Amino acid sequence: MNKNPHEHGEAQISTTSQTASQIPDLTSGQASFSASSLLSVLEASAAIENESQVDKVLRQTLNQALALAPGDVAALGLLEPERTWVKLVAAGEIAAAFEGYRLRLSGGKGLLEKALEANGTVTCDNCLDEDFSEVYRSNKLGYGVALPLFRQGKAIGVLGIFRQTGQASSPPFRQSETALLELFAWQVGPLLFNRRRLSELDTALKSRDEFLSIASHDLRNPLTALRGFTQLTARSIDKVAPDQPLPRANIQANLQRIIKQTSSLDKLIGKLLDVSRINTGRLEIQAETQELDDLVAEAVNRCRVAVATTETEDNIPGEKRHSIDLEIEDKALVGEFDRERIYQVVANLIDNAVKYSPEGGTIKVSLRRASDNFAELSVRDNGIGIPEEKQAVIFNRWSRINASSNGEVNASGLGLGLFICREIVRKHNGQISLESAPGQGTTFYVHLPVENENQQ
Repeated sequence: MNKNPHEHGEAQISTTSQTASQIPDLTSGQASFSASSLLSVLEASAAIENESQVDKVLRQTLNQALALAPGDVAALGLLEPERTWVKLVAAGEIAAAFEGYRLRLSGGKGLLEKALEANGTVTCDNCLDEDFSEVYRSNKLGYGVALPLFRQGKAIGVLGIFRQTGQASSPPFRQSETALLELFAWQVGPLLFNRRRLSELDTALKSRDEFLSIASHDLRNPLTALRGFTQLTARSIDKVAPDQPLPRANIQANLQRIIKQTSSLDKLIGKLLDVSRINTGRLEIQAETQELDDLVAEAVNRCRVAVATTETEDNIPGEKRHSIDLEIEDKALVGEFDRERIYQVVANLIDNAVKYSPEGGTIKVSLRRASDNFAELSVRDNGIGIPEEKQAVIFNRWSRINASSNGEVNASGLGLGLFICREIVRKHNGQISLESAPGQGTTFYVHLPVENENQQ
């Protein structure tokens, strides 16, 4: 599809007929390849296959792509579940133009975004005339080719190569170069997907081992406390003569401690049971027609009491205690919800906010209508934040922030809360995501379907 390059905001952009499921046709006559060119693609793929670490695989992919179709910068990003953006890695003389660049999956302005939207290869012979982001103009990136990376017909990433204008050595991309890159992308897409999956499996195994260690520790703690307080109570009773009154104050204090420990134990076992139900497909949602704003308000009030009680019992200094603010912008958000499961999501998110904001402060909970058919619940804290490398896996089972690495918080837990939240939200046909930066706090967003207000 060719567009008039002289129209304002329109560049010479072409989209190939290549689709997600097609193997590049090297015999169509549209491009001719020498044996050395085809051999270079095979060698490039083999060089990538020899790498095992994901980051090194990505860098090798960029270097090999530049060898096949030289340019001033190459950029690559892999799609992540639950993310609305992709973090790019880059190579080339002006790699800084795209290194660490966050590519928006919707509403973004650039050739890479257009390739994902078109689900096919896109070339540009005058990117500077297109309504692209400032990175193109500031780096004089006039020529470009971008193409999705596929695995079993589904896009798993995007690759782009760009050349600066105004240099005799930087002409537009030839059709033969584009076709060669398509063959290369068709080969490396599954490889990149598999490397990432192997890395995720390795991380999951390590997390499982850590989980077993933490679980045994966290289960043993309340049991040890229960035994200790029970023994203390029994001894205090044994010391009293039959005709003397029992030390009610001591007994009541010990009983309260026992109740607290049994409650902690009950929560831990509940999470383990939920994970078991999720793994076997038996997590049930008892949905009824209810107003989400009422459920969230009720859940926040329950959490306020729980947080205040816990911090009082633990003798947390006043300046390090937490308050919970609730702002409901829109009411009558009617939908199909499970009351206790929605409470579970809110409670887990607030508990997470309290846990990872050790200096105290205000946790802000907001609810609004985000669109005609979806409501948005957000929970924001001003805590330590989540490192970017953790954000992609934070909703996986057994995933925890490595508190020992930042030295700011010592938080216990099985790393199951956010995993359970995600599954509950999915069961409600919703989505959960986050925004975070180390030292700047975290905001979790939950989008849940509600009735269109115009149809109520």
